[in-house]
Amino acid sequence: MNSAFYIKTTYAYGGFWKRVVAALIDGLILLIPSAFCDIFSQGIFGGMTLLIVIEWLYVSLLESSRYQATLGKQIFSLIVVNGDYQRLTWANATLRYFCQYISMITLGFGYLMVAFTPRKRGLHDYIANTYVVYKQE
Repeated sequence: MNSAFYIKTTYAYGGFWKRVVAALIDGLILLIPSAFCDIFSQGIFGGMTLLIVIEWLYVSLLESSRYQATLGKQIFSLIVVNGDYQRLTWANATLRYFCQYISMITLGFGYLMVAFTPRKRGLHDYIANTYVVYKQE
């Protein structure tokens, strides 16, 4: 890379409360497919499996798309980037999604880390080597 054209930028990291509200918005959006899962599923495990697949596709496809964020994050102009501050691959977005279950089973401590770490990273962000930052215009 020619250093004459290299511009160093700094990123503002997405804070805890905005990420919480974004997750709540995404939860509301996923209520519609959740209702269909309940109606058309065979037993509790069939519905849960189908809902996890729908949620996984929603999160991983949007976070690896040109938007780099779920609809909830887009409302707050947040995007998810990899360790090099580039767009996630689908595989990296998938890893980040499933690592959120680790953040969840730690009684939420993995999510709470966002409020206290310097770059606002949760446990799942550390494992997947991702950041949630404000979109630069």
